[in-house]
Amino acid sequence: MNLPIFAIMVLAVFFRLWKVSELMVFSGETNNLFYYLTSYLAGEKPWLLGLEAAQYVHHLFHLPWYLWMMIPVYFAGGGNPLVFAVFQASIGALGSYLMWRIGLMIGSRRVGLIAAFGYAASFHFSTVERFVSPVSLVPFGAIGVIYLGLRAKRKQKRLSYLLLGLWAGISVSFHYAFLLGAVFVLAWVFWRQRKFFWPSLIGVTLAFLPLLIFDFRNGFFNLTGLWYVGKSLFDSTRPYGSSHFIYQLYPLLTLAAAGLVSYFPRKVIYVLAVVFFATQLVMLRNYEIHPNFGDRRKTVDQILNSWDSKASVYFKNESSFDYVYLLRWEAKQRGLDPRNIVIYEPWQPENNARIVVEGNGTLVYSRE
Repeated sequence: MNLPIFAIMVLAVFFRLWKVSELMVFSGETNNLFYYLTSYLAGEKPWLLGLEAAQYVHHLFHLPWYLWMMIPVYFAGGGNPLVFAVFQASIGALGSYLMWRIGLMIGSRRVGLIAAFGYAASFHFSTVERFVSPVSLVPFGAIGVIYLGLRAKRKQKRLSYLLLGLWAGISVSFHYAFLLGAVFVLAWVFWRQRKFFWPSLIGVTLAFLPLLIFDFRNGFFNLTGLWYVGKSLFDSTRPYGSSHFIYQLYPLLTLAAAGLVSYFPRKVIYVLAVVFFATQLVMLRNYEIHPNFGDRRKTVDQILNSWDSKASVYFKNESSFDYVYLLRWEAKQRGLDPRNIVIYEPWQPENNARIVVEGNGTLVYSRE
């Protein structure tokens, strides 16, 4: 690995970890991942399924690959949410490296370096990958498909096409919108490399095998939900926004832009790179997101600082969903027993909780 690509990978980590506690979103899907992981490891969830695809799309769970990937991260950090942010940053660095490799594979070192730099230093791409959620890995899934596709075409080996299909299927575990990517891979292989279609199809099938086994045992539970999602894409009830599909195009757009810029004179490219880097850095410096990990941590600290053999908390104007995982995890770090935390929700106004949390965690006070 040469110095320029190493520097670009460091840049990718910087853009994804700068002020991480203040810029890590801590709500919604991130909390859902932490809750599901703890339930999964406690044996309360089926091992053959991943996260629920969407709470309003019943009968549909993701493939388990993303969840399986997160288990080592969970144990490596002892459940610390910030360790997941470090993992996301490493994915950004690896994605930048693969963009460089893709440039080399299409015959242009310059395109590879420009694409890697653009991907690493893009403010928008970095904010996507800062989000600890399966969907944030969709662009990386697309990068892997491009890389493995070019590699398979060059090697002309069945194993290479099997790995291409397998990764395309695994990437569906990041979001069901990637089904379009998996179908595209199979269609491309059938059209351009037909003799390798079956290895590619076997690879995709292997990726779906855990879900298929579960469905055979449970009356095609998820296939029913998948049919609903496919049908809903053509009416107003579609469960996924356009961004979930556009994420797959980010690497392709980056490579296309890099290909265009590569035709410019070297001095012009340097000027464009400096201007691009400066604008992205300013955007990153001015970026704010709430609620973030720091916001939640402050509220949790206030609650636990009032610990008196136990903690009874009333979340007055919002659900406890965005706090409970961090509250229990932080209690363990302080040597406190999470089982002694009693929580009351907004629909339980009659309670004797000592601590009251107002809306959005903006105020925590004691009734005593």
